[in-house]
Amino acid sequence: MHSGDGDVREALADNRPTTVTVEKGEYVDLVFQSEPPQAGYRQVVLLASEGMYRPASQPADPPSEFSFDQNYPNPFNPATVFSFALPQACRVSLKIYNVLGQTVAVVVDSDLPAGHHTVSWDSRNQAGQMVATGIYIASFTAGTYSATKKLEVLK
Repeated sequence: MHSGDGDVREALADNRPTTVTVEKGEYVDLVFQSEPPQAGYRQVVLLASEGMYRPASQPADPPSEFSFDQNYPNPFNPATVFSFALPQACRVSLKIYNVLGQTVAVVVDSDLPAGHHTVSWDSRNQAGQMVATGIYIASFTAGTYSATKKLEVLK
């Protein structure tokens, strides 16, 4: 159920694709209730996320140091998730580069509060096109902290 004015239960009940836009301070609770799949079948639930989200289990206290975790999954197709920690509010930049050093995508470029953060990248470039299979570099900067990680996109 959306925390704002809308309610997505009806849209979900008839299994049509549903998009919910959540503004800062709002939330979506997802609860799945279904019968077990019949023998020989499996259930698939597809959720797409764009932007940043915070797991409900996030610790209340800000972390004591900066960190930038390896993306997961890696290799990936088509999306991957980055997690990082900020001990203080600061400007954060997360950019994806190809092996030639060219900027492929800007995932984050904004001021963020202290805490644990998670963002996703859908392997699209700045023009909205899917990038090619290959190796990419994630460059993370938060305040004076910086780190890089190697990513692999598989098709």
